[in-house]
Amino acid sequence: MNKLSTDAMSFKTPGALLAKGPFLIARNPSRFVEAWAFTDNPVDISIGVSNFDAAHMAAEALLAKQSGAVAFAARRLGYAIERHREDGYRTAVSDVAQDPIVYTVEAVRPAFAAGAELMRQVMGDDRVKSVLFAGDVIAVGALFEAQRMGVSVPQDLEICGIGNYEIGAHCVPSLSTVSIPSFEVGKRTVEAFFDETGSSKLSSKLIFRESASL
Repeated sequence: MNKLSTDAMSFKTPGALLAKGPFLIARNPSRFVEAWAFTDNPVDISIGVSNFDAAHMAAEALLAKQSGAVAFAARRLGYAIERHREDGYRTAVSDVAQDPIVYTVEAVRPAFAAGAELMRQVMGDDRVKSVLFAGDVIAVGALFEAQRMGVSVPQDLEICGIGNYEIGAHCVPSLSTVSIPSFEVGKRTVEAFFDETGSSKLSSKLIFRESASL
């Protein structure tokens, strides 16, 4: 029986490597590509987007409207992606001397239900006029809850997600979001296995729809 030889491996990061992972990988001649979330300190190669930059860009766009406070809402899953997005938001609001307003729910809540709970939290704060959700799915849950509560989006509250999931484009109102180039991340990850290319940081972009005029 022939032994399978591995020349390259890919990990979806962050959080894919265990504590001993970097040590073990350093002793392995294979190429390792950490894909999806870009890091400046990869074990070998990193290809993806900066979640900090994605959230910072969206928060800046919401803050530029100067129509009230901008909040951040997240379901606590314990992933570094979530933390980086919150850090991006916090940096954007600190740049304009606004205090950060962060709403969270525990990970045990299903995604749509978490979004609904977050919406109820947000609507208890008269300061907030815009909310950046850590992901599109909880943002959609918030949109559903807004309809149940009689909250008009975007007139009463603007909502933006991150991820550009298909469901967001079909909601009423449709969800403004940050688009992450998933196809390009996958393409460059595969290319890195064969052509010795190095790390690659890709750009996200704002998608303007009905829920927020970015």
